[in-house]
Amino acid sequence: VIGDNGSVYSVVVTNTSGNVTSSNATLTVTTQTGTGSIVREYWTGIGGNQVSSIPLGTPPTGTETLTQLRGPTNWADYYGSRIRGYIVPPTTGSYTFWIASDDSSELWLSTTASPANKVLIANVGDHTSELQWNKYASQKSAEITLTAGQSYYVEVLHKDGNGGDHLAVGWIKPGQNGTVPSEVVPGSALSPLPGGNTAPTITTQPANQSVTTGQTATFTVVATGTPAPSYQWRKGGVDISGATSASYITPATVAGDNGSLYSVRVSNTEGVVTSNNATLTVTTPVVTGTIVREYWTGIGGGNQVSLIPVGTTPTGTQTLTSLEGPTNWGNNYGARMRGYIVPPSTGNYTFWISGDDHVEVWLSTTSSPANKVRIAHHQGSTNVREWNKYASQKSAVISLTAGQNYYVEVLHKEGNGSDHVAVGWLKPGQTGTSPSEVVPGSAIAPF
Repeated sequence: VIGDNGSVYSVVVTNTSGNVTSSNATLTVTTQTGTGSIVREYWTGIGGNQVSSIPLGTPPTGTETLTQLRGPTNWADYYGSRIRGYIVPPTTGSYTFWIASDDSSELWLSTTASPANKVLIANVGDHTSELQWNKYASQKSAEITLTAGQSYYVEVLHKDGNGGDHLAVGWIKPGQNGTVPSEVVPGSALSPLPGGNTAPTITTQPANQSVTTGQTATFTVVATGTPAPSYQWRKGGVDISGATSASYITPATVAGDNGSLYSVRVSNTEGVVTSNNATLTVTTPVVTGTIVREYWTGIGGGNQVSLIPVGTTPTGTQTLTSLEGPTNWGNNYGARMRGYIVPPSTGNYTFWISGDDHVEVWLSTTSSPANKVRIAHHQGSTNVREWNKYASQKSAVISLTAGQNYYVEVLHKEGNGSDHVAVGWLKPGQTGTSPSEVVPGSAIAPF
């Protein structure tokens, strides 16, 4: 403190053989004073009249330097501003502050130099005339004891709608009396924030995640800012206790987690920004090994797949252990196999279909039938497992993810004579002009 100025310090060093005293060292204590300015940040094109509308977590439209704690008058419409830095009191004692503005404003003062300790000490909820200090009781702070030369973080928020606009903060200093400020807080009592500080910025947003039940999901954000940002992850808009790192790993997922939204709030002393929502998709693994074949008998009129009455109850069903129907089973019938392809590995797959008579294979990009597309077909007939009679029997290369469920549907229309249908594939890493195998039970599941 100031009373320490000029104090003389020395040290006596002793052991069993004697003692010795050091030379004197003098402590010089000076008080800090304001540097004469403070910075105003502003955001333009912001609707509303309330301070809460100011997008403090985003970079401002611009900045300007003020030489007192007072903003410009009739500057613009629909903007928000923030003045922040330090108040450095010229004397020790009790201070009282006032704020006046059009439209709303808030005055925050910290008990230290840290923004973390700031408290709201005065505000305007609607508007006042310029330098009108006593329209609302909330414009005036309580008496606040400050120490000369100490830096106290100050933050002034101001939101203007349209019409006139202004902002000012005044005070009464120790030893002064009155019902209004003796002056607007001058530049001699103000200092800007230290240079080099930057508000947090999210450079990589959290990505959507897809897992199966029982697995964990990892959400990650990449952010910058000085000082280093802190993190708070949220699920459905509610803070997750202890989730305060740049990455968040969920507990083992359950079906009820499907569709949950995760975001993260990134903050430092310069501001706060919140990430986008990332969606967690949780699927329930199905038991592989079989697929169901539905059939409709007594369906004449031709060999076209379009004749199969899939909108009606089938004549019957049977369970298959591969993606292949029976051979020489009947005449004048239609059949449908449907369920899921569950790939054993991630990579590129190629499918083929063969049959007698007309056949089609449809595959979805997800587990939903709504996303199915026809990938291979033929009209006419082939021999059993004859894969290359028609160019349309072979699909394009399709990228699939291991363990995911892809809806599959195989349609087969038989006239008379011999009948059969089968779907084969080449898996990632395999090459050839025909399938390596019929799609096996280990890669299919019932609908």
